[in-house]
Amino acid sequence: MRSYLSTTYFGALSAFGAIVLIAGLSLRLTLFIVYGDSFDWRFLSLFEALFLGVANDLFAFGYIALVPISLILLFGDRFYYEKLGKIYLYSLIAVFSFLIALCAAVEYLFWGAYYSRFNFIAVDYALNDFALDKSPVGLWATVAILTIAVVLSLLFVLGAKKFVIPRELSGFLSRDRTRLALFWIHAVIAVLIFLFYSPFASVESRVFGELSRNGIYEFFSAYRAKSIDYYTFYPALAKTEARSIAINEIKSGDDRFLSNGSKDFLKITAPKQHEISPNVVVVVASGIDKRLLDKFAPNINSYIEGGLSFSRIYATGAGSLRAIEAFSLSIPAIAGDSIIKRSRKPIFSLSDIFASRAYAREFIYGGYGYYDNLNAFFSLNGYEVIDRNAFATDNKTFASGGKQSDEDLFTEALDRADMNYLGNRRFFQLLLSSSISVPYNYPRGRIEIAPKTSREGATRYFDYALGRYIDAARAKPWFDDTIFVILSDGASSGAFNLARYETIAVFYAPKIITPRQIDVLCSQIDIAPTLLGLLGWGYESRFFGRDMLNAAGGRAFVATNTRLAFAASNGDFVVLRPARSADLTNASRRRAAAIYQSAFDLFNEGRLNKENAKTPHF
Repeated sequence: MRSYLSTTYFGALSAFGAIVLIAGLSLRLTLFIVYGDSFDWRFLSLFEALFLGVANDLFAFGYIALVPISLILLFGDRFYYEKLGKIYLYSLIAVFSFLIALCAAVEYLFWGAYYSRFNFIAVDYALNDFALDKSPVGLWATVAILTIAVVLSLLFVLGAKKFVIPRELSGFLSRDRTRLALFWIHAVIAVLIFLFYSPFASVESRVFGELSRNGIYEFFSAYRAKSIDYYTFYPALAKTEARSIAINEIKSGDDRFLSNGSKDFLKITAPKQHEISPNVVVVVASGIDKRLLDKFAPNINSYIEGGLSFSRIYATGAGSLRAIEAFSLSIPAIAGDSIIKRSRKPIFSLSDIFASRAYAREFIYGGYGYYDNLNAFFSLNGYEVIDRNAFATDNKTFASGGKQSDEDLFTEALDRADMNYLGNRRFFQLLLSSSISVPYNYPRGRIEIAPKTSREGATRYFDYALGRYIDAARAKPWFDDTIFVILSDGASSGAFNLARYETIAVFYAPKIITPRQIDVLCSQIDIAPTLLGLLGWGYESRFFGRDMLNAAGGRAFVATNTRLAFAASNGDFVVLRPARSADLTNASRRRAAAIYQSAFDLFNEGRLNKENAKTPHF
């Protein structure tokens, strides 16, 4: 009877598996030898890490082998004994081994920086910052890595050709039914691993635990989790000290907190003498560049002059998700992806405070809200979600890139506001605009700049649509009793600095707000507490923002997915980067670490989740 190894399928499967196991074992031994100072040289721990590493590699192989094996199963055995079939087979092995060798080489460098296998730091770099000429190890080192990977892949191909690929025709893959059955077996295995597999790791040592993991699996796992552990990669203070500093940073006016022995950040804000309960409409405009306002946004400029505006406000991060996160949760960006994407449970937010006063809460978006977890986040947190699918037919006049125009968005919002008014319901609406994004498309004939030409044109169109919306609202019976909040995200590209995140925020309500400008350094996380302060409401929250109508001194928080920055009113701008150690003797760095560490704890320990947190009393 012919050995299973003598078939193309089992030969290729053995070759792919051997590549993964050999690369994994070689990398672990290399890391242990080269970076010996990071280990305690306990050989039993090394043996455990190698043993668990082989197990992790086998499970990872079951996960990542689906694609190459599926490509093998496209053809029967006879094809692989023709010249074209041999080229195809060896090309698959070459590409697979090249990618495995390349990942091993990159992991070696990544370990040197973080003493860790791939995590969300690697994911963020690969998705947002990767460029060959901007490689963190330099262009020539990158070329050397690619060359080594090519050489290793050729060696793997030669080894596969000599030892595992059969030279005789077996007929094992001749039937379509057999190949389809094998595909489904691999697919089921991959799905089971995806759903139930949890990597094996040493519990005695973090470093040995990292050594035992499989980097490729960890990369995709990090992409799914979208998180970075603060305490592993960023400078941290003792938790009691961090809480003490953080409370001083987030306190404004007569705010009170739970006792210092508590781990919580429940903040009690007393009501003011006079409370008001107007409608509130928040317009989040993604992509506004503040430098373009003077020339391309006359309407926004008029609202700034006629409302309560902030001259030194900075976005917590780039993109509309960070703006929504900062406004709704009043929390600085946490290392990793936005909480909007990560959240799977109801979180205490501004929505809860409005709900306690029987407001109708609506999230209105001209795109499809299932992208970026928007629908799930807002519906979990008590909003009625109105995305493009729920727009009235008459409010679908122009769409581009799967999103309705801002004119359609604002018309839908007006209709919803009218229905709330007729139903005698106060309303809190959050509108997400999408005009100022590629391809910068909008209806022709509205403004003097043609569609699909520039950010300037898109900015001018948003300003036009916004002005048209506010003018239409003026004729409504609810206008005089409504506050409009207009805000944006950090839109400018370039070096990571404070200026890149300069943004806008304005409260506009001619019958309610006396025009004024706040010149104190502040952040988007301060918008919600300032709004509530303007309303005079008393409430309990876990907001890290401050009421800028009562705050003394300023500061701002800006971040990417991996860099966490803090700007102080004295001009300090400090950046916390992923590193094994960092100096916290500087006062501004200690303030930054205290805030970001405390925000991470609050989210990571589930104390933002309404089911785990102390029930707020409003």
